[in-house]
Amino acid sequence: MFMQILHCKWLQMLLGPITTFTLIVMVGVGGFAACAHLPTTQAAPMNHQAPCHSIQLPVALTPGGTKQSTIFATFCQPQQDTSSTVIITYHGNSYAQYYWDFPYQPERYSFVKAMQEQGYAVLNMDRLAVDHAYTAPNPAQTPGAEVSMATDNFALHQVVQALRDGKLGATFAKVILAGHSLGGYLAWQAGKDYPGDFDGFIITGSTHPLSASATTRVIPLLVPAAQNPKFAQAGLDAEYFAYKAGTRSFYYYLPNADRKVIDIDNQLMQVTVKQELIDGIGLESTGVSRSIHVPVLVVLGHYDLFACEPDAITTCNDHTVYQAESPFYSPQACLQVKVIPNSGHDLNLQKNARVWYAAAGNWIDAFVVHHHHACGTRSAV
Repeated sequence: MFMQILHCKWLQMLLGPITTFTLIVMVGVGGFAACAHLPTTQAAPMNHQAPCHSIQLPVALTPGGTKQSTIFATFCQPQQDTSSTVIITYHGNSYAQYYWDFPYQPERYSFVKAMQEQGYAVLNMDRLAVDHAYTAPNPAQTPGAEVSMATDNFALHQVVQALRDGKLGATFAKVILAGHSLGGYLAWQAGKDYPGDFDGFIITGSTHPLSASATTRVIPLLVPAAQNPKFAQAGLDAEYFAYKAGTRSFYYYLPNADRKVIDIDNQLMQVTVKQELIDGIGLESTGVSRSIHVPVLVVLGHYDLFACEPDAITTCNDHTVYQAESPFYSPQACLQVKVIPNSGHDLNLQKNARVWYAAAGNWIDAFVVHHHHACGTRSAV
């Protein structure tokens, strides 16, 4: 999530004194003005969900390399267990699986459970940097120097291959990548590097115009992980960073946030790696997202501080965000945009999260399950 906040001036600061399991694959749609807006949707009610199970998948960090790292994930099937579409989630900076499947009031905040209810399977995964043993050194922790956009996305590629090959217990015709914040930026590059992996992208909290003023306010909150009491005994190397304890309110539109959610978020906060941030930020000006040729849905909170500022998009609504983002996507992406009112950067953790979940389900049905004739399809590999 922090990826959005990084700007060129951040890179100088980061290079100076400074250092989970849901993977939802959702396709972004880009290019057609006629496709610019999704219809208004109402939040759907929550029902009893089918059980989920944990997965540990050994992965290599480079092609031909040894499978020395592990992706931790949770795989959830819909109640009817008949879905041919799976969503892989890609969390943001300093987050983990919990962002997509929040433990408090899941009937309101859990994206995973909302998608299950709408008939879709979800693989909720942690990226490589997540520290699963933060109270003591973890010999299995991937060294920070080996965590980057390239290694994150190659690990993701192996997850997709395992899904398509049925190695995780089921096979799926359609795979959607849902990336939030830093996960959204990394998803742009994954779409270019692995064009045969995804049938659609959902990009939340990730836009090409970034507010330099917002990044300048937030960057001082990121410190070497050892300086955060939660990770002080974890033995993480100098490439790992964390936010200062209790500083995550900036992710929210506070008038529509539950203080308990923010407190839990601060408690569950995870680490990130410097190179991931540098890599993700660098994509903002490259136009790499134009390499995506499958449907894309971009979702943004009306009060997202990294995008909806005078030095970025200024006032965020469906029209202004579409105008800002459409030049960065191909016509085959059939870009769709949904701006959520009364919401900040962390869409999943606002009280009205279910509004965008309903919009996502409608989009998946219209553009991925029932492929729109004007949109592209994934490459045959």
